[in-house]
Amino acid sequence: MAPRYIKPARDIILDFLKKMNKPVKLNEIVKGTGIAYNTVRGRLYELKRKGLVQRTPEGWIELE
Repeated sequence: MAPRYIKPARDIILDFLKKMNKPVKLNEIVKGTGIAYNTVRGRLYELKRKGLVQRTPEGWIELE
């Protein structure tokens, strides 16, 4: 039996931001992904350090 792949939270968050295609508030990301608030917050800051997302006054956006 092949092992199952569990998608990392960071990938789920990036996919969600791409799909939304507009700035998204942290609470909206939590509701839209079903990932815990603290996990989303931590992953967003990791992604920001890597230059993959940006925080704007309107919310978080995925950088292409």
